[in-house]
Amino acid sequence: MVTGWSYRDVRALFPTSVAEREGLMLWEVFQTFAWFGYALRVFGQQKYAFWPECERAAAGEPFADVHVCEVVDFEGADGHHLVVMLADGSVLDPLREQPRRLSDYHAVVYVAGVYPIDPRPAP
Repeated sequence: MVTGWSYRDVRALFPTSVAEREGLMLWEVFQTFAWFGYALRVFGQQKYAFWPECERAAAGEPFADVHVCEVVDFEGADGHHLVVMLADGSVLDPLREQPRRLSDYHAVVYVAGVYPIDPRPAP
C-alpha cells in the first residue's frame, strides 16, 4: 500500500517461517522499507515519550505524507497490527472498511513517517 508493491509481491520476499508466524516482526518491517528505498522517522509512544513529536504523533498529528503505525485495537487484545496514516490523519486499517483516526484505538505503539529516498519500482 505504501510502496506501490502488492501484498503478494512483498510476501514472496519472505521465507515460509514468516507466514507461519502470521506477520512480520518490527525489525523486518523497518528492514523491508529500507530495502524498498524508504527512510523512516520513528516515534515510540513509551520509550521516547519526552519528545514532543512523539506525543503529537501518538495523538494522530501527521508529520509526513504517509505513516506506518502499530496499534492495539482494544484493551486485552492479543496482539498489535499495522495501519497506514495519511497526511490528513485518516487511518487505513486492513481490518476495517472505513478510515479511522489513531484516537479510535486503545493504544498506539509507534508512529513511523515514511519518506521515499530511492524507491524501487513495483514489479
